[in-house]
Amino acid sequence: MEGPFPEGKAVSPGGDLPSREEFLRLGRQYNVLPVCRPFLGDALTPVSLLKLVATGDHFLLESVAGGERVARYSFVGLGFSRFFSSRGRQCRWQVSPREPVVSREGDAVLLLQAFLGSFRTPSLPGYPFLMAQAAGWFSGGHAQGEPGEILAVLPDELVVFDHSLGVVWLVEMVYLQGGASREEEWEGARERLARWPLSLTSVLPSAVTLFEAGRGSAPGPEPLEAAEAAEAAVEQGWRALEAGELFYVNVSGGWEIVEDFSPLDAYRVLRVLYPAPNLYSFSYGGRALVGASEESFLRIQGRRAYLPLVAGERRRRGPEEDALLADELREDASAEATHALLLDGARSDFSRVVAGPPRLPRNGEVETCAQMLYLVSELEGDLGPGQGPFSALEALLPAGTVSGWPRERARKLLSSWEKGERGNFGGVVFCHDFRGQLASCVVNRVLSREIGKKWQGRCALGLKAGRPWEEVRTRFRGRMAEWRRVAAWARQLAGQGPGPQAPGSQTTGPQGS
Repeated sequence: MEGPFPEGKAVSPGGDLPSREEFLRLGRQYNVLPVCRPFLGDALTPVSLLKLVATGDHFLLESVAGGERVARYSFVGLGFSRFFSSRGRQCRWQVSPREPVVSREGDAVLLLQAFLGSFRTPSLPGYPFLMAQAAGWFSGGHAQGEPGEILAVLPDELVVFDHSLGVVWLVEMVYLQGGASREEEWEGARERLARWPLSLTSVLPSAVTLFEAGRGSAPGPEPLEAAEAAEAAVEQGWRALEAGELFYVNVSGGWEIVEDFSPLDAYRVLRVLYPAPNLYSFSYGGRALVGASEESFLRIQGRRAYLPLVAGERRRRGPEEDALLADELREDASAEATHALLLDGARSDFSRVVAGPPRLPRNGEVETCAQMLYLVSELEGDLGPGQGPFSALEALLPAGTVSGWPRERARKLLSSWEKGERGNFGGVVFCHDFRGQLASCVVNRVLSREIGKKWQGRCALGLKAGRPWEEVRTRFRGRMAEWRRVAAWARQLAGQGPGPQAPGSQTTGPQGS
Protein backbone atom coordinates (compact mmCIF):
# COMPACT_ATOMS: atom_id res chain seq x y z
CA MET A 1 0.00 0.00 0.00
CA GLU A 2 1.37 3.38 -0.91
CA GLY A 3 1.66 5.63 2.10
CA PRO A 4 1.02 9.36 2.00
CA PHE A 5 4.51 10.25 0.83
CA PRO A 6 4.98 9.16 -2.79
CA GLU A 7 8.16 7.88 -4.31
CA GLY A 8 10.38 10.48 -6.02
CA LYS A 9 13.36 10.71 -8.34
CA ALA A 10 16.84 9.68 -7.31
CA VAL A 11 19.07 12.30 -5.70
CA SER A 12 22.71 12.29 -4.73
CA PRO A 13 24.73 14.01 -2.00
CA GLY A 14 26.60 17.06 -3.18
CA GLY A 15 26.97 20.78 -2.55
CA ASP A 16 24.32 23.16 -1.30
CA LEU A 17 21.21 23.47 -3.47
CA PRO A 18 20.30 25.74 -5.10
CA SER A 19 23.50 27.47 -6.08
CA ARG A 20 24.02 31.11 -5.12
CA GLU A 21 23.25 32.29 -8.66
CA GLU A 22 20.13 30.14 -8.90
CA PHE A 23 18.95 31.31 -5.47
CA LEU A 24 19.26 34.96 -6.47
CA ARG A 25 17.44 34.32 -9.75
CA LEU A 26 14.61 32.32 -8.15
CA GLY A 27 14.25 34.90 -5.41
CA ARG A 28 12.90 37.38 -7.96
CA GLN A 29 9.93 35.06 -8.65
CA TYR A 30 9.32 33.05 -5.46
CA ASN A 31 9.11 34.01 -1.78
CA VAL A 32 10.04 30.63 -0.23
CA LEU A 33 13.27 28.90 -1.20
CA PRO A 34 14.60 25.73 0.44
CA VAL A 35 18.39 25.77 0.83
CA CYS A 36 19.47 22.15 1.11
CA ARG A 37 22.61 20.29 2.05
CA PRO A 38 22.44 16.55 1.32
CA PHE A 39 24.91 14.20 2.98
CA LEU A 40 25.38 10.49 3.48
CA GLY A 41 23.25 9.62 6.50
CA ASP A 42 22.76 5.87 6.42
CA ALA A 43 23.66 5.62 10.13
CA LEU A 44 21.06 8.22 11.14
CA THR A 45 17.35 7.65 11.75
CA PRO A 46 14.52 10.14 12.29
CA VAL A 47 14.20 9.04 15.91
CA SER A 48 17.90 9.36 16.72
CA LEU A 49 17.91 12.78 15.06
CA LEU A 50 15.06 13.99 17.25
CA LYS A 51 16.78 12.59 20.33
CA LEU A 52 19.80 14.71 19.47
CA VAL A 53 18.31 18.02 18.34
CA ALA A 54 14.61 18.32 19.24
CA THR A 55 14.07 20.50 22.29
CA GLY A 56 10.61 21.84 21.49
CA ASP A 57 7.84 21.62 18.93
CA HIS A 58 8.39 19.20 16.06
CA PHE A 59 6.69 16.81 13.68
CA LEU A 60 7.74 13.43 12.33
CA LEU A 61 5.96 11.88 9.34
CA GLU A 62 6.72 8.44 7.94
CA SER A 63 5.12 5.83 5.72
CA VAL A 64 5.64 2.09 5.52
CA ALA A 65 5.57 0.74 1.97
CA GLY A 66 3.51 -2.43 2.01
CA GLY A 67 3.86 -2.43 5.76
CA GLU A 68 7.18 -4.21 5.29
CA ARG A 69 9.67 -1.34 5.27
CA VAL A 70 9.77 2.39 5.79
CA ALA A 71 8.91 4.05 2.48
CA ARG A 72 11.40 6.18 0.66
CA TYR A 73 10.96 9.48 2.49
CA SER A 74 10.56 10.50 6.14
CA PHE A 75 10.18 14.12 7.26
CA VAL A 76 11.22 15.86 10.47
CA GLY A 77 10.13 19.47 10.93
CA LEU A 78 11.60 21.81 13.56
CA GLY A 79 10.85 25.38 14.63
CA PHE A 80 7.39 26.63 13.66
CA SER A 81 7.47 30.43 13.50
CA ARG A 82 4.62 30.42 10.97
CA PHE A 83 1.32 28.67 11.58
CA PHE A 84 -2.41 28.58 10.94
CA SER A 85 -4.93 27.26 13.48
CA SER A 86 -8.69 27.32 13.74
CA ARG A 87 -11.54 26.07 15.88
CA GLY A 88 -14.83 26.39 14.13
CA ARG A 89 -14.80 29.81 12.44
CA GLN A 90 -12.29 31.32 14.87
CA CYS A 91 -8.96 31.46 13.02
CA ARG A 92 -5.46 32.57 13.95
CA TRP A 93 -2.31 32.73 11.84
CA GLN A 94 1.15 34.24 11.60
CA VAL A 95 2.91 34.72 8.27
CA SER A 96 6.20 35.93 9.73
CA PRO A 97 7.80 36.07 13.19
CA ARG A 98 8.26 39.80 12.53
CA GLU A 99 4.52 40.31 12.23
CA PRO A 100 1.76 39.98 14.85
CA VAL A 101 -0.60 37.02 15.06
CA VAL A 102 -3.79 37.70 13.11
CA SER A 103 -7.16 36.64 14.56
CA ARG A 104 -10.23 36.57 12.34
CA GLU A 105 -13.61 34.89 12.12
CA GLY A 106 -14.47 33.27 8.81
CA ASP A 107 -14.46 30.15 6.66
CA ALA A 108 -11.42 28.28 8.02
CA VAL A 109 -10.70 26.33 4.83
CA LEU A 110 -10.79 29.41 2.62
CA LEU A 111 -8.57 31.32 5.03
CA LEU A 112 -6.15 28.37 5.25
CA GLN A 113 -5.93 28.15 1.48
CA ALA A 114 -5.29 31.89 1.26
CA PHE A 115 -2.63 31.63 3.99
CA LEU A 116 -0.76 28.79 2.28
CA GLY A 117 -1.34 30.36 -1.13
CA SER A 118 0.68 33.39 -0.06
CA PHE A 119 3.83 31.23 -0.10
CA ARG A 120 5.33 30.35 -3.47
CA THR A 121 8.12 27.88 -4.09
CA PRO A 122 9.61 26.44 -7.30
CA SER A 123 9.71 22.87 -8.55
CA LEU A 124 13.39 22.00 -8.83
CA PRO A 125 14.89 18.88 -10.43
CA GLY A 126 16.92 16.71 -8.08
CA TYR A 127 15.01 17.73 -4.95
CA PRO A 128 12.89 15.31 -2.90
CA PHE A 129 9.48 14.75 -4.46
CA LEU A 130 7.54 16.33 -1.58
CA MET A 131 9.20 18.82 0.75
CA ALA A 132 6.63 18.82 3.61
CA GLN A 133 6.70 22.60 3.73
CA ALA A 134 3.50 22.50 5.74
CA ALA A 135 2.03 19.75 7.90
CA GLY A 136 -0.80 19.45 10.37
CA TRP A 137 -4.21 17.95 10.96
CA PHE A 138 -7.93 18.28 10.36
CA SER A 139 -9.81 17.05 13.43
CA GLY A 140 -12.62 14.55 13.21
CA GLY A 141 -14.89 16.58 15.47
CA HIS A 142 -17.22 17.28 12.56
CA ALA A 143 -18.84 13.89 13.18
CA GLN A 144 -20.53 15.12 16.35
CA GLY A 145 -21.15 18.71 15.48
CA GLU A 146 -18.09 19.72 17.49
CA PRO A 147 -16.21 22.77 16.16
CA GLY A 148 -13.73 21.39 13.65
CA GLU A 149 -10.08 22.10 14.37
CA ILE A 150 -7.39 22.71 11.76
CA LEU A 151 -3.67 23.10 12.36
CA ALA A 152 -0.96 23.79 9.78
CA VAL A 153 2.62 24.47 10.84
CA LEU A 154 5.46 25.62 8.57
CA PRO A 155 8.89 24.38 9.68
CA ASP A 156 11.86 26.73 9.73
CA GLU A 157 14.12 23.69 9.42
CA LEU A 158 13.31 20.44 7.68
CA VAL A 159 15.20 17.15 7.58
CA VAL A 160 14.29 14.80 4.73
CA PHE A 161 15.42 11.17 4.92
CA ASP A 162 15.79 9.41 1.58
CA HIS A 163 15.90 5.81 2.81
CA SER A 164 16.37 4.45 -0.70
CA LEU A 165 19.78 6.07 -1.10
CA GLY A 166 20.78 6.54 2.54
CA VAL A 167 20.83 10.30 1.96
CA VAL A 168 19.69 12.89 4.50
CA TRP A 169 18.77 16.40 3.37
CA LEU A 170 19.20 19.26 5.84
CA VAL A 171 16.89 22.01 4.66
CA GLU A 172 16.71 25.63 5.79
CA MET A 173 13.46 27.22 4.67
CA VAL A 174 14.18 30.78 3.55
CA TYR A 175 11.15 33.09 3.56
CA LEU A 176 11.84 36.20 1.47
CA GLN A 177 9.51 38.58 3.28
CA GLY A 178 11.50 41.80 3.35
CA GLY A 179 14.29 42.85 5.66
CA ALA A 180 17.51 41.17 4.55
CA SER A 181 18.61 41.13 0.92
CA ARG A 182 18.51 37.89 -1.07
CA GLU A 183 22.32 37.74 -0.85
CA GLU A 184 22.15 38.00 2.95
CA GLU A 185 19.37 35.38 3.13
CA TRP A 186 21.49 32.96 1.09
CA GLU A 187 24.54 33.41 3.30
CA GLY A 188 22.43 33.20 6.46
CA ALA A 189 20.89 29.89 5.37
CA ARG A 190 24.32 28.41 4.64
CA GLU A 191 25.61 29.56 8.03
CA ARG A 192 22.65 27.90 9.78
CA LEU A 193 23.28 24.68 7.87
CA ALA A 194 26.91 24.77 9.01
CA ARG A 195 25.81 25.00 12.65
CA TRP A 196 24.04 21.64 12.58
CA PRO A 197 25.89 19.32 14.97
CA LEU A 198 28.67 17.31 13.38
CA SER A 199 27.59 14.29 15.44
CA LEU A 200 24.30 13.82 13.56
CA THR A 201 25.43 10.46 12.24
CA SER A 202 25.76 9.06 15.77
CA VAL A 203 23.14 6.64 16.99
CA LEU A 204 21.72 5.87 20.42
CA PRO A 205 22.50 2.21 21.09
CA SER A 206 21.62 2.38 24.77
CA ALA A 207 18.01 3.31 24.03
CA VAL A 208 17.72 0.61 21.38
CA THR A 209 19.17 -1.99 23.73
CA LEU A 210 16.74 -1.00 26.47
CA PHE A 211 13.82 -1.27 24.08
CA GLU A 212 14.84 -4.66 22.80
CA ALA A 213 15.27 -5.90 26.36
CA GLY A 214 11.70 -4.92 27.17
CA ARG A 215 10.06 -6.59 24.21
CA GLY A 216 9.64 -9.96 25.86
CA SER A 217 8.17 -8.63 29.07
CA ALA A 218 5.07 -6.88 27.71
CA PRO A 219 2.00 -7.99 29.66
CA GLY A 220 -0.86 -9.85 28.08
CA PRO A 221 -4.17 -8.10 27.43
CA GLU A 222 -6.03 -6.95 30.52
CA PRO A 223 -9.64 -6.56 29.37
CA LEU A 224 -11.53 -3.46 30.47
CA GLU A 225 -15.30 -3.49 30.21
CA ALA A 226 -17.06 -0.99 28.01
CA ALA A 227 -19.57 1.38 29.60
CA GLU A 228 -23.33 0.96 29.36
CA ALA A 229 -23.36 4.07 27.19
CA ALA A 230 -21.07 2.40 24.64
CA GLU A 231 -23.28 -0.69 24.53
CA ALA A 232 -26.32 1.53 24.04
CA ALA A 233 -24.58 3.36 21.17
CA VAL A 234 -23.76 0.04 19.51
CA GLU A 235 -27.34 -1.13 19.93
CA GLN A 236 -28.63 2.06 18.31
CA GLY A 237 -26.19 1.57 15.47
CA TRP A 238 -27.48 -1.93 14.83
CA ARG A 239 -31.05 -0.68 14.77
CA ALA A 240 -30.18 2.06 12.27
CA LEU A 241 -28.56 -0.52 9.98
CA GLU A 242 -31.43 -2.97 10.23
CA ALA A 243 -33.99 -0.22 9.58
CA GLY A 244 -32.11 0.91 6.48
CA GLU A 245 -31.52 4.38 7.94
CA LEU A 246 -27.79 3.90 7.38
CA PHE A 247 -26.01 1.39 5.19
CA TYR A 248 -22.79 1.63 7.22
CA VAL A 249 -21.87 3.06 10.62
CA ASN A 250 -18.84 2.84 12.90
CA VAL A 251 -19.29 3.74 16.55
CA SER A 252 -16.09 4.66 18.43
CA GLY A 253 -14.90 4.10 21.99
CA GLY A 254 -12.33 5.97 24.05
CA TRP A 255 -10.11 5.45 27.08
CA GLU A 256 -7.60 7.22 29.29
CA ILE A 257 -4.02 6.25 30.13
CA VAL A 258 -2.59 7.00 33.57
CA GLU A 259 1.12 6.69 32.71
CA ASP A 260 3.08 9.72 31.57
CA PHE A 261 5.56 9.43 28.67
CA SER A 262 6.85 11.54 25.81
CA PRO A 263 5.23 11.56 22.36
CA LEU A 264 8.52 10.56 20.77
CA ASP A 265 8.95 7.50 22.99
CA ALA A 266 5.36 6.44 22.28
CA TYR A 267 6.08 6.83 18.58
CA ARG A 268 9.25 4.74 18.81
CA VAL A 269 7.29 1.87 20.33
CA LEU A 270 4.32 2.25 18.00
CA ARG A 271 6.39 2.09 14.81
CA VAL A 272 7.82 -1.29 15.87
CA LEU A 273 4.72 -2.85 17.45
CA TYR A 274 2.25 -1.66 14.81
CA PRO A 275 4.12 -0.69 11.61
CA ALA A 276 1.08 0.63 9.77
CA PRO A 277 1.49 2.21 6.33
CA ASN A 278 1.22 5.68 7.91
CA LEU A 279 2.90 6.83 11.14
CA TYR A 280 2.93 10.30 12.71
CA SER A 281 3.99 12.23 15.80
CA PHE A 282 3.15 15.88 16.49
CA SER A 283 4.14 18.07 19.40
CA TYR A 284 3.03 21.68 19.13
CA GLY A 285 1.64 24.38 21.39
CA GLY A 286 1.21 22.10 24.38
CA ARG A 287 -0.62 19.43 22.41
CA ALA A 288 0.63 16.04 21.30
CA LEU A 289 -0.72 13.57 18.76
CA VAL A 290 0.75 10.13 18.07
CA GLY A 291 -0.71 7.44 15.89
CA ALA A 292 -0.58 4.76 13.24
CA SER A 293 -3.05 4.34 10.40
CA GLU A 294 -3.61 1.71 7.75
CA GLU A 295 -5.87 4.12 5.85
CA SER A 296 -4.18 6.46 3.41
CA PHE A 297 -6.66 9.17 2.46
CA LEU A 298 -6.84 11.98 -0.08
CA ARG A 299 -3.69 12.48 -2.15
CA ILE A 300 -3.29 15.30 -4.68
CA GLN A 301 -0.61 15.73 -7.34
CA GLY A 302 -1.16 18.80 -9.47
CA ARG A 303 -4.90 18.71 -10.21
CA ARG A 304 -5.08 14.90 -10.03
CA ALA A 305 -6.74 13.53 -6.89
CA TYR A 306 -6.63 9.99 -5.50
CA LEU A 307 -8.82 8.50 -2.76
CA PRO A 308 -7.85 5.03 -1.46
CA LEU A 309 -10.34 2.81 0.35
CA VAL A 310 -9.24 0.16 2.83
CA ALA A 311 -11.98 -2.24 3.94
CA GLY A 312 -11.58 -5.95 4.66
CA GLU A 313 -8.67 -7.52 6.47
CA ARG A 314 -6.98 -10.70 7.68
CA ARG A 315 -4.20 -11.04 10.25
CA ARG A 316 -1.09 -12.60 8.73
CA ARG A 317 0.06 -16.02 9.99
CA GLY A 318 3.35 -16.47 8.15
CA PRO A 319 4.60 -16.80 4.57
CA GLU A 320 3.12 -20.25 4.00
CA GLU A 321 -0.40 -19.25 5.05
CA ASP A 322 -0.49 -15.69 3.69
CA ALA A 323 -1.30 -16.77 0.13
CA LEU A 324 -4.19 -18.88 1.39
CA LEU A 325 -5.42 -16.00 3.55
CA ALA A 326 -5.26 -13.64 0.58
CA ASP A 327 -7.37 -16.03 -1.50
CA GLU A 328 -9.76 -16.39 1.42
CA LEU A 329 -10.11 -12.61 1.70
CA ARG A 330 -10.79 -12.26 -2.03
CA GLU A 331 -13.43 -14.99 -1.91
CA ASP A 332 -15.08 -13.83 1.33
CA ALA A 333 -18.56 -12.84 0.16
CA SER A 334 -19.20 -10.78 3.31
CA ALA A 335 -15.92 -8.86 3.05
CA GLU A 336 -16.48 -8.30 -0.68
CA ALA A 337 -20.01 -7.02 -0.09
CA THR A 338 -18.87 -4.65 2.66
CA HIS A 339 -16.00 -3.39 0.51
CA ALA A 340 -18.35 -2.79 -2.44
CA LEU A 341 -20.81 -0.97 -0.19
CA LEU A 342 -18.12 1.32 1.23
CA LEU A 343 -16.69 1.88 -2.23
CA ASP A 344 -20.09 3.12 -3.38
CA GLY A 345 -20.17 5.57 -0.47
CA ALA A 346 -16.63 6.76 -1.17
CA ARG A 347 -17.42 7.17 -4.89
CA SER A 348 -20.47 9.29 -4.04
CA ASP A 349 -18.38 11.55 -1.77
CA PHE A 350 -15.44 11.75 -4.18
CA SER A 351 -17.70 12.71 -7.10
CA ARG A 352 -18.47 15.97 -5.28
CA VAL A 353 -14.89 17.19 -5.54
CA VAL A 354 -13.78 15.90 -8.95
CA ALA A 355 -14.88 16.77 -12.47
CA GLY A 356 -16.76 13.92 -14.12
CA PRO A 357 -17.28 10.38 -12.87
CA PRO A 358 -14.43 9.05 -10.68
CA ARG A 359 -12.19 6.42 -12.26
CA LEU A 360 -11.37 3.15 -10.49
CA PRO A 361 -7.82 2.08 -11.45
CA ARG A 362 -7.60 -0.33 -8.49
CA ASN A 363 -10.51 -2.45 -7.34
CA GLY A 364 -10.42 -4.96 -4.49
CA GLU A 365 -6.70 -5.71 -4.55
CA VAL A 366 -5.17 -7.56 -1.60
CA GLU A 367 -2.17 -5.72 -0.19
CA THR A 368 0.30 -7.06 2.36
CA CYS A 369 1.35 -5.05 5.39
CA ALA A 370 3.62 -6.05 8.24
CA GLN A 371 0.90 -7.70 10.32
CA MET A 372 -2.22 -7.62 8.14
CA LEU A 373 -3.64 -8.27 4.69
CA TYR A 374 -6.01 -5.56 3.45
CA LEU A 375 -8.57 -5.32 0.68
CA VAL A 376 -7.85 -2.04 -1.13
CA SER A 377 -9.40 0.02 -3.93
CA GLU A 378 -8.53 3.50 -5.17
CA LEU A 379 -10.57 6.20 -6.89
CA GLU A 380 -9.00 8.76 -9.19
CA GLY A 381 -10.14 12.00 -10.79
CA ASP A 382 -9.23 15.60 -11.58
CA LEU A 383 -10.27 18.28 -9.09
CA GLY A 384 -13.37 20.15 -10.18
CA PRO A 385 -13.53 23.88 -10.89
CA GLY A 386 -12.98 25.96 -7.78
CA GLN A 387 -11.71 23.01 -5.75
CA GLY A 388 -8.37 23.22 -3.95
CA PRO A 389 -6.58 20.62 -1.84
CA PHE A 390 -8.13 21.73 1.44
CA SER A 391 -11.66 22.41 0.23
CA ALA A 392 -11.61 18.89 -1.23
CA LEU A 393 -10.26 17.50 2.04
CA GLU A 394 -12.95 19.25 4.09
CA ALA A 395 -15.68 17.95 1.77
CA LEU A 396 -14.55 14.36 2.43
CA LEU A 397 -14.37 14.62 6.23
CA PRO A 398 -15.03 12.93 8.54
CA ALA A 399 -13.75 9.80 6.84
CA GLY A 400 -16.74 7.59 6.06
CA THR A 401 -14.97 4.38 7.09
CA VAL A 402 -14.81 5.58 10.72
CA SER A 403 -18.15 7.40 10.77
CA GLY A 404 -20.74 6.04 8.33
CA TRP A 405 -22.74 6.48 5.14
CA PRO A 406 -24.71 8.45 4.21
CA ARG A 407 -22.17 10.65 5.98
CA GLU A 408 -24.44 13.57 6.87
CA ARG A 409 -27.02 11.30 8.50
CA ALA A 410 -24.30 9.28 10.23
CA ARG A 411 -22.81 12.48 11.68
CA LYS A 412 -26.08 13.48 13.29
CA LEU A 413 -26.83 10.04 14.68
CA LEU A 414 -23.31 9.55 16.09
CA SER A 415 -23.58 12.95 17.75
CA SER A 416 -26.61 11.75 19.69
CA TRP A 417 -25.27 8.25 20.42
CA GLU A 418 -21.67 8.83 21.49
CA LYS A 419 -21.07 10.57 24.81
CA GLY A 420 -17.36 11.36 24.51
CA GLU A 421 -15.75 13.79 22.09
CA ARG A 422 -14.05 12.30 19.06
CA GLY A 423 -11.40 15.03 18.88
CA ASN A 424 -8.90 14.17 16.15
CA PHE A 425 -10.36 10.69 15.63
CA GLY A 426 -11.92 10.41 12.17
CA GLY A 427 -9.97 13.40 10.88
CA VAL A 428 -6.67 13.33 9.03
CA VAL A 429 -3.00 14.13 9.37
CA PHE A 430 -1.73 15.83 6.24
CA CYS A 431 1.45 16.90 4.50
CA HIS A 432 1.43 19.74 1.95
CA ASP A 433 3.87 21.73 -0.12
CA PHE A 434 3.51 25.15 -1.67
CA ARG A 435 3.19 23.67 -5.15
CA GLY A 436 -0.25 22.38 -4.19
CA GLN A 437 0.61 18.74 -3.58
CA LEU A 438 -1.05 17.07 -0.61
CA ALA A 439 -1.02 13.69 1.10
CA SER A 440 -3.05 12.53 4.08
CA CYS A 441 -4.07 9.59 6.21
CA VAL A 442 -7.08 8.87 8.42
CA VAL A 443 -6.65 9.32 12.18
CA ASN A 444 -8.09 6.02 13.41
CA ARG A 445 -5.58 4.63 15.93
CA VAL A 446 -4.48 7.58 17.99
CA LEU A 447 -3.27 8.93 21.33
CA SER A 448 -3.58 12.62 22.12
CA ARG A 449 -2.84 14.86 25.07
CA GLU A 450 -3.04 18.48 26.14
CA ILE A 451 -0.82 20.18 28.73
CA GLY A 452 -1.77 19.16 32.25
CA LYS A 453 -4.05 16.35 31.08
CA LYS A 454 -3.70 12.60 30.68
CA TRP A 455 -3.20 10.74 27.44
CA GLN A 456 -6.45 9.73 25.77
CA GLY A 457 -7.04 7.13 23.08
CA ARG A 458 -9.91 6.31 20.76
CA CYS A 459 -10.67 3.53 18.30
CA ALA A 460 -13.47 2.29 16.07
CA LEU A 461 -15.55 -0.58 17.46
CA GLY A 462 -15.96 -2.31 14.11
CA LEU A 463 -19.77 -2.29 14.20
CA LYS A 464 -21.61 -4.75 11.97
CA ALA A 465 -25.29 -5.55 12.03
CA GLY A 466 -25.86 -8.66 14.12
CA ARG A 467 -22.37 -8.77 15.61
CA PRO A 468 -22.76 -9.88 19.27
CA TRP A 469 -22.02 -7.24 21.90
CA GLU A 470 -19.42 -9.56 23.45
CA GLU A 471 -17.46 -9.54 20.18
CA VAL A 472 -17.54 -5.75 19.99
CA ARG A 473 -16.46 -5.45 23.63
CA THR A 474 -13.62 -7.92 23.08
CA ARG A 475 -12.36 -5.78 20.19
CA PHE A 476 -12.46 -2.70 22.38
CA ARG A 477 -10.56 -4.48 25.18
CA GLY A 478 -7.94 -5.63 22.70
CA ARG A 479 -7.34 -2.09 21.44
CA MET A 480 -6.93 -0.78 24.99
CA ALA A 481 -4.50 -3.57 25.74
CA GLU A 482 -2.46 -2.58 22.67
CA TRP A 483 -2.12 0.97 23.93
CA ARG A 484 -1.32 -0.24 27.43
CA ARG A 485 1.70 -2.00 25.96
CA VAL A 486 2.71 1.13 24.07
CA ALA A 487 2.46 3.23 27.25
CA ALA A 488 4.40 0.74 29.37
CA TRP A 489 7.23 0.40 26.87
CA ALA A 490 7.38 4.14 26.31
CA ARG A 491 7.88 4.65 30.06
CA GLN A 492 10.63 2.05 30.02
CA LEU A 493 12.41 3.84 27.19
CA ALA A 494 12.23 7.12 29.07
CA GLY A 495 13.61 5.51 32.23
CA GLN A 496 10.57 6.61 34.22
CA GLY A 497 9.89 3.22 35.70
CA PRO A 498 10.95 -0.42 35.77
CA GLY A 499 8.95 -1.28 32.67
CA PRO A 500 5.70 -2.84 31.58
CA GLN A 501 5.02 -4.61 34.89
CA ALA A 502 5.50 -1.58 37.10
CA PRO A 503 3.14 -1.47 40.10
CA GLY A 504 0.22 0.89 39.54
CA SER A 505 0.59 0.79 35.76
CA GLN A 506 -2.93 0.83 34.41
CA THR A 507 -5.17 1.92 31.62
CA THR A 508 -8.60 3.21 32.57
CA GLY A 509 -11.61 3.23 30.30
CA PRO A 510 -15.37 3.24 30.64
CA GLN A 511 -16.43 1.03 33.50
CA GLY A 512 -19.46 -1.18 33.95
CA SER A 513 -21.62 -2.81 31.33
